[in-house]
Amino acid sequence: MTTKTEADAFSVASDMEEVLGTVDDLLHAVVNMTIDLGTDPSAGTITRLADLARDHCRKAESMRQQISHLTHPEPMTKAGGQTSEQGADK
Repeated sequence: MTTKTEADAFSVASDMEEVLGTVDDLLHAVVNMTIDLGTDPSAGTITRLADLARDHCRKAESMRQQISHLTHPEPMTKAGGQTSEQGADK
């Protein structure tokens, strides 16, 4: 049975998916805009900052997935692809 706290945590983790994806897209756009700067020294700095931020977004996404799994674990599968729930029906 899922508690209210677990449901709330799962809901927040689900909502984070779109937010993190949008942030990653924005950072990707920033990196693409630095191409127009050519050899300007600031281009490398901006790219580095965007890359660092994207790395942190990936780490946050990994943590979001862990929270999602902890609050809604998938059924364990047995050999042959049956879940433990399916095997109990037989």
